[in-house]
Amino acid sequence: MKAEIVSTGTELLLGETINTSAHYVAGKLSSLGIEVDYHTTVGDNPERLEQVLRQAIGRSDLVVTTGGLGPTIDDLTKELVAKVMDIKMALDPSSLEQIKQFFGRRKAPMPKNNEKQAYFPKDSKILPNPIGTAPGAIIVKNGKTVIILPGPPFEMTPMFDNFVWPELQQTIKPEAERMNERVLKVFGMVESAIEEVLVDLMNLPNLSMALLAKRAEMHIRLVARSSEKSSAEAEKVLDNAETEIRRRLGNKVFGRGQETMLGIVGQLLKDEKYTIATAESCTGGLLGA
Repeated sequence: MKAEIVSTGTELLLGETINTSAHYVAGKLSSLGIEVDYHTTVGDNPERLEQVLRQAIGRSDLVVTTGGLGPTIDDLTKELVAKVMDIKMALDPSSLEQIKQFFGRRKAPMPKNNEKQAYFPKDSKILPNPIGTAPGAIIVKNGKTVIILPGPPFEMTPMFDNFVWPELQQTIKPEAERMNERVLKVFGMVESAIEEVLVDLMNLPNLSMALLAKRAEMHIRLVARSSEKSSAEAEKVLDNAETEIRRRLGNKVFGRGQETMLGIVGQLLKDEKYTIATAESCTGGLLGA
């Protein structure tokens, strides 16, 4: 399954807001074996958003959008998805009632323009939003699935976890391709030197490898694909790749996953029963802490 994430909001393009929602969604999709081929960010411009949506829906099986579900005139994600997929918009009475209750709990009248947030492409599966006034939706037509989510991460994340994630787990077939990931951490080698040593491994079947610079470290990101219901096949591919990488790079590989240089060094000191004595001046006990 090929997927694309479309993020809307001029604040994202201007760098005023970090796009953490796309990062979160991409990680969750990848963990299900859904290959995310594109991330697209577009401002609050209806012509450009329509163009982006047409392209995304045309080339991807699954499109996840974030943002553009507010009550203002420039919030047009739902309307443009409906236009691109040739679906009429319809009022969802349940969503309208939930929005009214949202304002009622705050002892405030619902502004008229918030009613817009209760309209969806017809026959959508509505995703409730107990935190805000922007419900999401899942639209399926002609083999294409579009998932519409709110932009703010504090609204998007629980909606994804509580409603989208279970839906995807049921939708993705057990025999579908899965992806397992492992990160090896390297110290004392630059990216080009690592590539020279590992270049032939980068074309192994069912394995993809990426080199990522992380300050003083280099990370080797390994992703293995498997068609098995379990992840055993993918784990075997990762194990074999890690063994060969460690053989070639030796002790330049100091850890993997969540392991850190500080933690590894600390454990080595403990294993060898070494102690460290320090003398501090002008640091207020920071080193000792």
